[in-house]
Amino acid sequence: MKKSLKTLLVMAVVLVVLGGAAVALWLTAPEPEVEEESSSSTPSYPVIDREAADVESISIESDAGDFTIVPLEEETSSASSESSASSEDEDSSSSAASTTVNFTLEEYQDYELTTSRINTSVNNIVGLSATKELGAQEDLDSFGLTDEALCTITVHYKDGGEDQLVLGAEAGESSGNYILKDGEVYIGYLPSQLYYGPFTYFDNEVYAVADRV
Repeated sequence: MKKSLKTLLVMAVVLVVLGGAAVALWLTAPEPEVEEESSSSTPSYPVIDREAADVESISIESDAGDFTIVPLEEETSSASSESSASSEDEDSSSSAASTTVNFTLEEYQDYELTTSRINTSVNNIVGLSATKELGAQEDLDSFGLTDEALCTITVHYKDGGEDQLVLGAEAGESSGNYILKDGEVYIGYLPSQLYYGPFTYFDNEVYAVADRV
């Protein structure tokens, strides 16, 4: 009887020691590393970081036709802003007019243009971010960045600064095109209208006309 009691006491002590060791290990174990959300997202490399309001003009040169994007006259842009915000009070409409910049095509202002498409192109250029940064490359021909370039884009800013982009071939390993800026090659996206010529910005919506017979 005494022997069995002694055995039980020894087992109880062993269990207590093992339990204490397990608790100590659990308390001192390092927390598992949690991957940040950004690690799984698509990387972004800023190529140009400017505002549309900084733009004086943007010149596009391509085989489809050269053209220049310019800001709309202040009176025209403010008038359109006021008409689109007629339901709002005067303070909010004046604030919108001072921050919103609309663009048009130089020498094509008298035609029906899709202003929203032009504005999108401008914003994509001045806020261009790349998904890959390839750095300086010796053989630019293989990226379609020399004679086979889709277009050359030159951004002139109101402060006298300038940025130039050369849009090359479509990147095979990811979406977007090869883009050359300051001797560095990137992979990024720019609208196809830029290298398809100015007429891609024309409003070509077809309207149904009722039969007059």
